[in-house]
Amino acid sequence: MERMPRGVSTQEFREQAVKLVESEGLSMREVARRLSIPIGSMKNWVNAARAGKLNEVGQAQKPLTDLEMELARVRKELAEVKLERGLLKNHLSGAPSPFWTETARACIVTLCRQ
Repeated sequence: MERMPRGVSTQEFREQAVKLVESEGLSMREVARRLSIPIGSMKNWVNAARAGKLNEVGQAQKPLTDLEMELARVRKELAEVKLERGLLKNHLSGAPSPFWTETARACIVTLCRQ
């Protein structure tokens, strides 16, 4: 499976995360869990802040091109369509179906068999 593009955090977000570790006394693992970021990123930010180089973090990342963003969007849409197709295929093959199934793109309503 292809990797999806990583999220890019703002400078202010990184500074606030480091502040939680430095001044609030929370562990890096706890802050990473609360902010839903990888622990490795949190460690990198804290180490960079202690070295005085937090402003340089993330500068080496190249921005995504329009083509890469479009490719990620199309892959996400394809995954959603495959999920919807699988739901319909299971319904048609006689598998028990719910009254309604909601996906990211549509709400599929099915009737009870009697």
